[in-house]
Amino acid sequence: ITGSKIKSVCMNAMGENPTENTDNASILVKMENGSTGVVNYFANGSKSYSKERLEVFSQERTLIMDNFIKTKGYGTKGFSGLKTKLDKGHKAQFSQIVNQLEKGNIALIPYDELINITKASFAAIESLKTGGWVDIV
Repeated sequence: ITGSKIKSVCMNAMGENPTENTDNASILVKMENGSTGVVNYFANGSKSYSKERLEVFSQERTLIMDNFIKTKGYGTKGFSGLKTKLDKGHKAQFSQIVNQLEKGNIALIPYDELINITKASFAAIESLKTGGWVDIV
């Protein structure tokens, strides 16, 4: 989304002594280009609330995708919203993989990005244990 690698992460979880197996946590992310992100994963909310939500704030514009069905735009010229059927992209993902394999190129995501996000995942667990920010790069 930001076009930048993760620089550092900080993770916090609910409870007095959260473990790495928690299902109620927040991860703060600092990117190399100065962007920031927050990943909230909560299993303790209402079942009637949408399961997946993405909010993007940039240059006085806001996009909100709700449960892969409804997207609303604020401050965006020519786009106010979009509704679709539930589609998490699995069919398109596997179609792209097959297409890349047929062409002899399997790298859908650049290798260095995969390494960066893997390091960030492990750093989030380390951050939960230490209680502070963990640098990736």
